[in-house]
Amino acid sequence: MRNEEMKGYLRRQIENKHKRAEDDYKAELTNATQTQALIDQQERSFYSYAEQALKQWNDQGKNVSNILLLRTGEKKRGVVGLFQPGVPGEVSPSLSVRWMGINDRGAASYLVSLYCSAAVLAHDAIAVLENVDIGNYHEYK
Repeated sequence: MRNEEMKGYLRRQIENKHKRAEDDYKAELTNATQTQALIDQQERSFYSYAEQALKQWNDQGKNVSNILLLRTGEKKRGVVGLFQPGVPGEVSPSLSVRWMGINDRGAASYLVSLYCSAAVLAHDAIAVLENVDIGNYHEYK
């Protein structure tokens, strides 16, 4: 009799533990969903503001662009170029020139390919400056 009571008690404890875990999971999921909705709303609001500002700048004659910033060099843990030597038709390292033919007007066609890629050695070696006013600059002499 005592064993049966103990088994029943342990079974109820396990069921309660599972119920609490399930409730906690549902609460975390609800919280995460609400947080994501808030982040999405703030992002939409920011992009709406940014688009209005860019339109306003364009209307005022300002010229904006994005600028890619790179810290280069292996010693500085920056961005380095990787080249593949030995490609078919190579005229210099990683540069291939292939004859494509002559068209009906007598113009020769060549396919020029550069086989290279970039490796970013550290997470802070590359960045983008967005919406930079490039119409206002200083000319160094």
